[in-house]
Amino acid sequence: MSDALRYLQTIVEQGSLTQAAATLFISQPALSRYISRLEESVGVKLIDRSSQPIVLTSEGHRYSDYLQASEKLRASMEADLKGMEQLSGETVNLGATAWRTLTLIPQVLSEILEVWPGLRIDIHGMSNSDLLAGVRSKKLDLAVMYTGRIGIGVHFSKIADERVLIVGKAVSKILAGRERGSTISAIQLKNFLQSERLILMHQDHNIGAVSRDFLTRLGVRPRRVMNINNVVPMIDLATSGIGVTFAPESLASRPEYADVPFIRIQHVDLVQEIGLAWPADQEPKGAVKDLADMLTKEIIRGIQDN
Repeated sequence: MSDALRYLQTIVEQGSLTQAAATLFISQPALSRYISRLEESVGVKLIDRSSQPIVLTSEGHRYSDYLQASEKLRASMEADLKGMEQLSGETVNLGATAWRTLTLIPQVLSEILEVWPGLRIDIHGMSNSDLLAGVRSKKLDLAVMYTGRIGIGVHFSKIADERVLIVGKAVSKILAGRERGSTISAIQLKNFLQSERLILMHQDHNIGAVSRDFLTRLGVRPRRVMNINNVVPMIDLATSGIGVTFAPESLASRPEYADVPFIRIQHVDLVQEIGLAWPADQEPKGAVKDLADMLTKEIIRGIQDN
Protein backbone atom coordinates (compact mmCIF):
# COMPACT_ATOMS: atom_id res chain seq x y z
CA MET A 1 0.00 0.00 0.00
CA SER A 2 1.30 3.48 -0.87
CA ASP A 3 2.20 5.89 1.95
CA ALA A 4 -0.40 8.38 0.70
CA LEU A 5 -3.24 5.88 0.94
CA ARG A 6 -2.06 4.43 4.26
CA TYR A 7 -1.68 7.88 5.84
CA LEU A 8 -5.06 9.15 4.64
CA GLN A 9 -6.85 6.01 5.82
CA THR A 10 -5.18 6.19 9.23
CA ILE A 11 -6.07 9.86 9.69
CA VAL A 12 -9.74 9.13 8.98
CA GLU A 13 -9.73 6.03 11.20
CA GLN A 14 -8.13 7.87 14.13
CA GLY A 15 -9.93 11.18 13.61
CA SER A 16 -6.93 13.39 14.32
CA LEU A 17 -3.40 13.99 13.08
CA THR A 18 -1.98 13.43 16.56
CA GLN A 19 -3.55 10.00 17.03
CA ALA A 20 -2.81 9.02 13.43
CA ALA A 21 0.85 9.97 13.83
CA ALA A 22 1.11 7.82 16.98
CA THR A 23 -0.45 4.87 15.14
CA LEU A 24 1.97 5.35 12.22
CA PHE A 25 4.98 5.75 14.56
CA ILE A 26 5.92 9.14 13.15
CA SER A 27 5.75 12.64 14.64
CA GLN A 28 2.63 14.75 14.26
CA PRO A 29 4.54 17.62 12.53
CA ALA A 30 6.06 15.13 10.05
CA LEU A 31 2.62 13.73 9.19
CA SER A 32 1.16 17.23 8.84
CA ARG A 33 4.00 18.27 6.50
CA TYR A 34 3.52 15.11 4.42
CA ILE A 35 -0.20 15.79 3.93
CA SER A 36 0.47 19.46 3.10
CA ARG A 37 3.04 18.49 0.46
CA LEU A 38 0.64 15.90 -0.95
CA GLU A 39 -2.16 18.48 -1.18
CA GLU A 40 0.21 20.92 -2.88
CA SER A 41 1.22 18.22 -5.37
CA VAL A 42 -2.34 17.29 -6.41
CA GLY A 43 -3.66 20.85 -6.20
CA VAL A 44 -6.62 20.21 -3.89
CA LYS A 45 -7.35 19.93 -0.16
CA LEU A 46 -7.59 16.28 0.86
CA ILE A 47 -8.58 16.54 4.53
CA ASP A 48 -10.82 18.96 6.43
CA ARG A 49 -8.67 20.08 9.36
CA SER A 50 -11.50 22.20 10.79
CA SER A 51 -13.68 19.14 11.36
CA GLN A 52 -13.54 17.14 14.58
CA PRO A 53 -12.95 14.32 13.99
CA ILE A 54 -10.94 15.05 10.83
CA VAL A 55 -12.62 13.81 7.65
CA LEU A 56 -11.68 13.66 3.98
CA THR A 57 -12.90 16.42 1.69
CA SER A 58 -14.91 15.37 -1.38
CA GLU A 59 -11.70 15.68 -3.40
CA GLY A 60 -9.92 13.60 -0.76
CA HIS A 61 -12.52 10.83 -1.09
CA ARG A 62 -12.06 10.84 -4.88
CA TYR A 63 -8.27 10.79 -4.58
CA SER A 64 -8.42 7.95 -2.03
CA ASP A 65 -10.73 5.95 -4.31
CA TYR A 66 -8.28 6.21 -7.19
CA LEU A 67 -5.35 5.29 -4.99
CA GLN A 68 -7.24 2.15 -3.95
CA ALA A 69 -8.10 1.38 -7.58
CA SER A 70 -4.44 1.76 -8.51
CA GLU A 71 -3.43 -0.65 -5.73
CA LYS A 72 -5.98 -3.22 -6.95
CA LEU A 73 -4.79 -2.83 -10.55
CA ARG A 74 -1.18 -3.41 -9.52
CA ALA A 75 -2.11 -6.50 -7.48
CA SER A 76 -4.20 -7.86 -10.36
CA MET A 77 -1.42 -7.26 -12.86
CA GLU A 78 1.18 -8.97 -10.69
CA ALA A 79 -1.10 -11.98 -10.15
CA ASP A 80 -1.89 -12.24 -13.85
CA LEU A 81 1.72 -11.98 -14.94
CA LYS A 82 2.86 -14.49 -12.34
CA GLY A 83 0.29 -16.94 -13.70
CA MET A 84 1.77 -16.54 -17.18
CA GLU A 85 5.15 -17.89 -16.19
CA GLN A 86 6.01 -21.26 -17.68
CA LEU A 87 7.60 -23.96 -15.60
CA SER A 88 10.45 -25.09 -17.82
CA GLY A 89 12.64 -24.22 -20.78
CA GLU A 90 14.52 -21.08 -21.75
CA THR A 91 13.81 -17.91 -19.78
CA VAL A 92 13.33 -14.52 -21.43
CA ASN A 93 13.18 -11.37 -19.32
CA LEU A 94 10.83 -8.97 -21.06
CA GLY A 95 10.16 -5.42 -19.90
CA ALA A 96 7.43 -2.93 -20.78
CA THR A 97 5.59 -0.06 -19.15
CA ALA A 98 2.95 -1.35 -16.73
CA TRP A 99 -0.08 -0.60 -18.92
CA ARG A 100 1.51 -2.24 -21.96
CA THR A 101 2.04 -5.43 -19.98
CA LEU A 102 -1.76 -5.53 -19.66
CA THR A 103 -2.68 -4.51 -23.21
CA LEU A 104 0.16 -5.64 -25.48
CA ILE A 105 1.87 -8.66 -23.92
CA PRO A 106 -1.22 -10.95 -23.71
CA GLN A 107 -1.71 -10.49 -27.45
CA VAL A 108 1.66 -12.04 -28.29
CA LEU A 109 2.00 -14.48 -25.41
CA SER A 110 -0.12 -17.27 -26.88
CA GLU A 111 1.60 -16.83 -30.25
CA ILE A 112 5.15 -17.13 -28.87
CA LEU A 113 4.21 -20.13 -26.72
CA GLU A 114 2.93 -21.98 -29.77
CA VAL A 115 6.40 -21.67 -31.30
CA TRP A 116 8.30 -22.12 -28.02
CA PRO A 117 6.01 -24.22 -25.76
CA GLY A 118 8.66 -24.68 -23.08
CA LEU A 119 9.54 -20.99 -22.90
CA ARG A 120 9.42 -19.19 -19.58
CA ILE A 121 8.80 -15.45 -19.81
CA ASP A 122 9.45 -13.20 -16.82
CA ILE A 123 7.57 -9.96 -17.45
CA HIS A 124 8.58 -6.72 -15.75
CA GLY A 125 6.32 -3.65 -15.67
CA MET A 126 8.50 -0.55 -15.24
CA SER A 127 8.84 3.12 -16.09
CA ASN A 128 10.78 4.00 -19.25
CA SER A 129 13.85 5.03 -17.25
CA ASP A 130 13.82 1.75 -15.30
CA LEU A 131 13.43 -0.22 -18.54
CA LEU A 132 16.49 1.53 -19.92
CA ALA A 133 18.48 0.72 -16.78
CA GLY A 134 17.29 -2.89 -16.92
CA VAL A 135 18.48 -3.32 -20.50
CA ARG A 136 21.79 -1.59 -19.83
CA SER A 137 22.47 -3.85 -16.82
CA LYS A 138 21.37 -6.91 -18.89
CA LYS A 139 18.66 -7.78 -16.41
CA LEU A 140 16.24 -7.50 -19.34
CA ASP A 141 16.74 -9.35 -22.62
CA LEU A 142 14.18 -7.21 -24.42
CA ALA A 143 12.10 -4.13 -23.63
CA VAL A 144 9.17 -2.37 -25.29
CA MET A 145 9.94 1.27 -24.64
CA TYR A 146 10.26 4.81 -25.94
CA THR A 147 13.51 6.37 -27.10
CA GLY A 148 14.20 8.76 -24.24
CA ARG A 149 17.92 9.15 -23.59
CA ILE A 150 19.28 5.81 -24.75
CA GLY A 151 23.01 6.30 -24.25
CA ILE A 152 25.67 3.59 -24.36
CA GLY A 153 25.13 -0.12 -23.75
CA VAL A 154 21.67 -0.22 -25.33
CA HIS A 155 20.53 -0.83 -28.88
CA PHE A 156 17.17 0.75 -29.74
CA SER A 157 15.21 -0.24 -32.84
CA LYS A 158 12.43 2.22 -33.66
CA ILE A 159 9.14 0.66 -34.75
CA ALA A 160 6.79 3.62 -35.16
CA ASP A 161 5.76 7.08 -34.02
CA GLU A 162 2.80 6.99 -31.65
CA ARG A 163 0.51 9.99 -31.29
CA VAL A 164 -0.09 11.50 -27.86
CA LEU A 165 -3.67 12.70 -27.31
CA ILE A 166 -5.24 15.23 -24.98
CA VAL A 167 -7.84 13.35 -22.96
CA GLY A 168 -10.50 14.17 -20.40
CA LYS A 169 -14.09 15.14 -19.72
CA ALA A 170 -13.21 18.83 -20.07
CA VAL A 171 -12.04 18.27 -23.66
CA SER A 172 -15.70 18.45 -24.72
CA LYS A 173 -15.40 22.24 -24.24
CA ILE A 174 -12.89 22.37 -27.09
CA LEU A 175 -14.69 19.87 -29.28
CA ALA A 176 -17.80 22.09 -29.24
CA GLY A 177 -19.74 19.97 -31.70
CA ARG A 178 -16.75 18.44 -33.44
CA GLU A 179 -16.36 14.67 -33.52
CA ARG A 180 -14.45 12.88 -30.76
CA GLY A 181 -10.84 12.55 -31.92
CA SER A 182 -10.89 15.68 -34.10
CA THR A 183 -7.54 17.25 -34.94
CA ILE A 184 -7.00 20.78 -33.58
CA SER A 185 -4.01 23.07 -33.96
CA ALA A 186 -1.76 23.47 -30.94
CA ILE A 187 -2.15 27.24 -30.76
CA GLN A 188 -5.94 26.87 -30.39
CA LEU A 189 -5.34 24.83 -27.24
CA LYS A 190 -3.01 27.24 -25.42
CA ASN A 191 -5.63 29.08 -23.35
CA PHE A 192 -7.52 25.85 -22.65
CA LEU A 193 -4.41 24.06 -21.36
CA GLN A 194 -3.39 27.13 -19.35
CA SER A 195 -6.73 27.26 -17.53
CA GLU A 196 -7.40 23.55 -16.88
CA ARG A 197 -5.91 21.38 -14.15
CA LEU A 198 -3.36 19.14 -15.86
CA ILE A 199 -2.74 15.55 -14.76
CA LEU A 200 0.81 14.72 -15.83
CA MET A 201 3.03 11.69 -15.59
CA HIS A 202 6.21 12.21 -13.59
CA GLN A 203 9.26 13.37 -15.53
CA ASP A 204 10.98 9.96 -15.44
CA HIS A 205 8.14 8.54 -17.56
CA ASN A 206 8.57 9.28 -21.25
CA ILE A 207 5.06 10.61 -21.76
CA GLY A 208 5.64 12.98 -18.84
CA ALA A 209 8.75 14.36 -20.54
CA VAL A 210 7.04 14.58 -23.95
CA SER A 211 3.95 16.39 -22.64
CA ARG A 212 5.98 18.84 -20.53
CA ASP A 213 8.21 19.62 -23.50
CA PHE A 214 5.11 20.27 -25.63
CA LEU A 215 3.66 22.63 -23.00
CA THR A 216 6.95 24.52 -22.73
CA ARG A 217 7.21 25.01 -26.50
CA LEU A 218 3.57 26.10 -26.62
CA GLY A 219 4.26 28.67 -23.88
CA VAL A 220 1.87 27.10 -21.37
CA ARG A 221 2.74 27.53 -17.71
CA PRO A 222 0.10 25.47 -15.93
CA ARG A 223 -0.97 26.80 -12.54
CA ARG A 224 -2.65 23.58 -11.40
CA VAL A 225 -0.80 20.30 -11.90
CA MET A 226 -1.43 16.84 -10.46
CA ASN A 227 1.54 14.49 -10.86
CA ILE A 228 1.06 10.72 -11.09
CA ASN A 229 3.16 7.69 -12.04
CA ASN A 230 0.55 5.35 -13.57
CA VAL A 231 -1.11 6.10 -16.88
CA VAL A 232 -4.33 4.11 -16.25
CA PRO A 233 -5.52 5.99 -13.13
CA MET A 234 -4.30 9.17 -14.88
CA ILE A 235 -6.87 8.64 -17.64
CA ASP A 236 -9.50 7.60 -15.08
CA LEU A 237 -8.99 10.87 -13.17
CA ALA A 238 -9.32 12.88 -16.39
CA THR A 239 -12.45 10.91 -17.28
CA SER A 240 -14.04 11.78 -13.95
CA GLY A 241 -13.54 15.50 -14.56
CA ILE A 242 -10.60 16.07 -12.19
CA GLY A 243 -8.49 17.52 -15.01
CA VAL A 244 -7.04 17.00 -18.48
CA THR A 245 -4.19 14.66 -19.35
CA PHE A 246 -1.93 13.45 -22.16
CA ALA A 247 -2.17 9.78 -23.12
CA PRO A 248 -0.83 7.42 -25.82
CA GLU A 249 -3.35 6.94 -28.62
CA SER A 250 -3.11 3.15 -28.41
CA LEU A 251 -4.39 3.32 -24.80
CA ALA A 252 -6.85 6.23 -24.96
CA SER A 253 -8.64 4.73 -27.98
CA ARG A 254 -9.22 1.32 -26.37
CA PRO A 255 -12.85 0.13 -26.03
CA GLU A 256 -12.98 0.69 -22.26
CA TYR A 257 -12.45 4.42 -22.88
CA ALA A 258 -14.99 4.66 -25.71
CA ASP A 259 -16.91 7.44 -23.97
CA VAL A 260 -13.88 9.55 -23.02
CA PRO A 261 -13.53 12.76 -25.07
CA PHE A 262 -10.12 13.25 -26.68
CA ILE A 263 -8.51 15.40 -29.35
CA ARG A 264 -5.57 14.91 -31.64
CA ILE A 265 -3.06 17.72 -31.90
CA GLN A 266 -1.95 19.09 -35.24
CA HIS A 267 1.67 19.12 -34.15
CA VAL A 268 4.39 16.84 -35.48
CA ASP A 269 6.37 16.87 -32.23
CA LEU A 270 3.64 15.53 -29.94
CA VAL A 271 4.53 11.91 -30.64
CA GLN A 272 6.52 9.19 -28.95
CA GLU A 273 9.01 7.00 -30.79
CA ILE A 274 8.16 3.48 -29.70
CA GLY A 275 10.43 0.53 -30.34
CA LEU A 276 12.37 -2.37 -28.87
CA ALA A 277 15.59 -2.19 -26.89
CA TRP A 278 18.14 -4.85 -25.98
CA PRO A 279 21.71 -4.95 -24.64
CA ALA A 280 24.04 -3.57 -27.31
CA ASP A 281 26.27 -6.66 -27.33
CA GLN A 282 23.42 -9.22 -27.30
CA GLU A 283 21.71 -9.30 -30.70
CA PRO A 284 18.31 -11.05 -30.29
CA LYS A 285 18.42 -14.72 -31.23
CA GLY A 286 16.12 -17.72 -30.93
CA ALA A 287 13.07 -17.09 -28.76
CA VAL A 288 14.09 -13.48 -28.08
CA LYS A 289 14.22 -12.72 -31.82
CA ASP A 290 10.88 -14.42 -32.45
CA LEU A 291 9.33 -12.50 -29.56
CA ALA A 292 10.80 -9.24 -30.90
CA ASP A 293 9.30 -9.92 -34.35
CA MET A 294 5.87 -10.68 -32.88
CA LEU A 295 5.91 -7.57 -30.68
CA THR A 296 6.91 -5.43 -33.67
CA LYS A 297 3.97 -6.70 -35.72
CA GLU A 298 1.52 -6.20 -32.85
CA ILE A 299 2.71 -2.64 -32.15
CA ILE A 300 2.42 -1.71 -35.84
CA ARG A 301 -1.04 -3.29 -36.04
CA GLY A 302 -2.21 -1.41 -32.95
CA ILE A 303 -1.01 1.96 -34.25
CA GLN A 304 -2.43 1.38 -37.75
CA ASP A 305 -5.82 0.46 -36.26
CA ASN A 306 -5.97 3.93 -34.69
